[in-house]
Amino acid sequence: MQPGGIAAMTVSATAFFELVRPRRMDCWGDYGSILRDGMFHSEEQRLDRTGPFVSPISFPGLDGAVIVTGTARQKLEASGLSGVGEFRPVLLGKVVRIDWHKWDRHRHLEREQYPFNGEPEEYILHNPHDPATASQVEPLWTWHPLRIGKVLRKKGVMRLEGIMGRHDVFRLCDAGWRCIIVNERGMECVKDICGDWVAFDRIENQIVS
Repeated sequence: MQPGGIAAMTVSATAFFELVRPRRMDCWGDYGSILRDGMFHSEEQRLDRTGPFVSPISFPGLDGAVIVTGTARQKLEASGLSGVGEFRPVLLGKVVRIDWHKWDRHRHLEREQYPFNGEPEEYILHNPHDPATASQVEPLWTWHPLRIGKVLRKKGVMRLEGIMGRHDVFRLCDAGWRCIIVNERGMECVKDICGDWVAFDRIENQIVS
């Protein structure tokens, strides 16, 4: 579960899910995270990353940022999902050319595919900026669904209030929960738009109203 995820609660008939990183590149570990998601500087709304390929949705860093391509944004806005919210433009910083999406993502990295000195960040830090590659990256946006509901904590039990029947996609008002949450309709739609570049963790054993 991603940092800021929701822990176990008690049962509700309605299913909710957190959007999380896909598991298709788990065998690459942090190397896969850097290659797929890049390095996001939230204070500047700036992203340093590989290119030209960018997955429809990505999850850079640990601050809850979710980035979508311009194509994915258009589809989300046209989807009819409630609670989609707004999108803020990402400033594209350093872009290095690595065609990692052509590698076999079901196998461990080959020796020649590891970055300089073995640190994942060196994929970006060690290699030069490539303006030609940067020009091929489509516009990117951070996704900010509507914030609703609240979290109540009492005697070790957590309750989510004010979310039932509200929106298909949302974030909780509680700043401690950084994840994007979807209901079943929202999950199917996001899955259709983003394919297997996103995974969904069911929020188990919840009390909601």
